[in-house]
Amino acid sequence: MLAPQPGRTNWGPKPTRLLSKSVLRKAWERSRDSSRRAGRPGIDNETAERFNAKLDANLDEIVKRLQKSQYGFSRLRVVFIPKPDSEKERIICIPTVRDRLIQRAIAEHLTSKNRLPINNSS
Repeated sequence: MLAPQPGRTNWGPKPTRLLSKSVLRKAWERSRDSSRRAGRPGIDNETAERFNAKLDANLDEIVKRLQKSQYGFSRLRVVFIPKPDSEKERIICIPTVRDRLIQRAIAEHLTSKNRLPINNSS
């Protein structure tokens, strides 16, 4: 399978409002990565703490790349975790902090206003 090529999509208008700086900042504030329980770093080894230390500059860079259609999702970091009481391992694939942020903003957009209603009845 081919790797994604940033800037080579014909998906119509650029997602400037959907993924604006203010939307990304709100998604960050609601994300696990902005808390003490932050997720693990992705393939780029950038921690959520380091991303947060330069949050404003990081959000500016993401928005600029999105506006120029130059953003592409990174490869996933593969981690093998031993299963309890078994010799088998579980595979976990970890996206980068930036990719998780964009995924969260997109998911929040889709689930808001019943665009893509998700009902968790448990």
